[in-house]
Amino acid sequence: MDAAELVDDLRRLQRQGKDIGQHLYLRRYERSRKHSAAMMLAGMQGFRDLFAGENPAKKLLRDIGLKLADTLPGVKPQLLRQAMGLNDLPQWLR
Repeated sequence: MDAAELVDDLRRLQRQGKDIGQHLYLRRYERSRKHSAAMMLAGMQGFRDLFAGENPAKKLLRDIGLKLADTLPGVKPQLLRQAMGLNDLPQWLR
C-alpha cells in the first residue's frame, strides 16, 4: 500500500498545484507510513512472542485465539483483508 498511498498524495498535491518534489509536502506521506510500519512491526513482534516457546499459558491463549478466529463469523475474512493491505486502499483503488 506504500506505493498506492504515495500516488494518492502525489495526485492530491498535483491537483492543488503544489510542487510534488518538495520535501515539506511529502512529510504527510512519510509520517503516515512510519506510523503504519510501527504498528505492523509491533503486531508481528507480539505474534512472534506469543508463538515462541512452550509456555502452557501461551499455548492456551494461542489455541483459544486461533479457534475464535476460525469460528467467529467475519473474523477470518477481516484478518485476511488486513494482512493483504486491503483495508487501507486509497479511494481511487476501491
